[in-house]
Amino acid sequence: MGKVTRKRYAAEFKSRVALEAIRGELTLAELVSKHGVHQTMIAQWKRQAIDADFSHLRQFRVIL
Repeated sequence: MGKVTRKRYAAEFKSRVALEAIRGELTLAELVSKHGVHQTMIAQWKRQAIDADFSHLRQFRVIL
């Protein structure tokens, strides 16, 4: 049996896919077909992008 490796995605690719998911112009299924990435990964990248954005705002003490 060979060693199983996980696919790695560039940060730029993840950011682009996450932004598309946040915009909501395409459904999750459409994004999966377009980019060939599992829906769980897209949802995770979207959540991370949103969390990072809010962390950035908290850093500057912006009240949400």
